[in-house]
Amino acid sequence: MNEFEMEKNPNVSNYGFKASKEQLIHLEKRKHPRIESSMLIKIQKENVTVLATTINISCSGIFCQTEMYIPIKTKVNLLFALPYYGDQKKRIEQMECCGEVVRIQLDLTDVRKVPAYNIAITFINLNEQEKKKIDNYMKFTI
Repeated sequence: MNEFEMEKNPNVSNYGFKASKEQLIHLEKRKHPRIESSMLIKIQKENVTVLATTINISCSGIFCQTEMYIPIKTKVNLLFALPYYGDQKKRIEQMECCGEVVRIQLDLTDVRKVPAYNIAITFINLNEQEKKKIDNYMKFTI
């Protein structure tokens, strides 16, 4: 079998690609799983603070939407709160960490009149305690 085998689909009049099982396993190349999450975060750069709403989160970074354009490679401070569900109690874990913008795209699906940007921020130097907070949040959110 070559890299992608052509397969005739009887329900469709054209041909489609069929990926092998091994190829499907390797489609997700992220180090850490991510979950969809919608929460407010503050993004700070020098004296400017902008609010954003998360789209998803993992132990390696956060994907969010904001009205402010932030260039790639910009170092930012992030402040947000994660619900914590351990010890039979729900409480809020405050997170403050550094990140770097690694991707930005204009969101053309936003129905508002102001521009919206989807921004991927990778965490920089996240310590084990902070990773544990995110991991705990993810476990109880799924």
